[in-house]
Amino acid sequence: MAGVLQKSPVGRYEAKLIRRLRWRHLFARLTTSSALPATQPVLIGALGGSGTRALVNIFRQAGIWMGDWTDPKTEDALAMRAFLAAWFEPIFTALDRGDKVPARAGQEFLAAMRVHRMHVPDSGQAWGWKNPRNMWLIPFYAGFFPGLKFIHIVRDGRDMALSDNQFLLNSHGDALLGGDWRQNPLRAQLAMWEKGNSYAKLSAERFLAKDHYLPIRYEDLCLDPLATIERMLEFIEAPDAKRLADEFAGLIVPSKRIGAWKIAPEPEVHDLEPGVMAALRTFGYPAS
Repeated sequence: MAGVLQKSPVGRYEAKLIRRLRWRHLFARLTTSSALPATQPVLIGALGGSGTRALVNIFRQAGIWMGDWTDPKTEDALAMRAFLAAWFEPIFTALDRGDKVPARAGQEFLAAMRVHRMHVPDSGQAWGWKNPRNMWLIPFYAGFFPGLKFIHIVRDGRDMALSDNQFLLNSHGDALLGGDWRQNPLRAQLAMWEKGNSYAKLSAERFLAKDHYLPIRYEDLCLDPLATIERMLEFIEAPDAKRLADEFAGLIVPSKRIGAWKIAPEPEVHDLEPGVMAALRTFGYPAS
């Protein structure tokens, strides 16, 4: 492997999560098997701030176990968040270089996964978890769960560049984009959007089974929630998808910021790099 991969530094909040996670790991090891679940998970990923939270509530009501230890504000699975706080950068760096992922990362992932599933009522129940960073690690997850399904939420990168949610950029910008990103954070956020979404699409198409990848535009979810939710429920093979979609469509609250880039004064969201324009077109957005 090229170089030595070090764990990422973590903040105080994430360090607290990791301490809590270790205690739950101990309990999980005493109460669960180390074997992988027979059922394959459904993963939700996106660039942070793309509107994935509502999907967790919908999936729960459709009978998908999404965990009982989640952030109430974001519905991110906290066991997985604690794992990613320590291992996101080493894993992605290894994948990006074509190196072998450290064995310890796999061991800690399995422990975090068991913690996440600790209270699942039925070991055979459909399950999954939501974390925006899932979209960067599909090859890693597919190594454990070759039959996993991935729902990829994409939101117009120009609106995302104007978003206050800059967690990924601030936490992992150096690793993903290099240290020069601070010279222009708006262009950096656009570059992060292009790189992350393009990587997710390509890796899902390469590493996942046919028809196990579903890209969903956030704008479609807001403007046509009924049809979009029905597509997602059919994708995860939820029973009675049409009736459930009709019931859940009202849970979607469209952001008032959709299309905000069109009247934004920032030149970065109008004068786009060629790669960003190409990625916009790939996901069905007009690049002008």
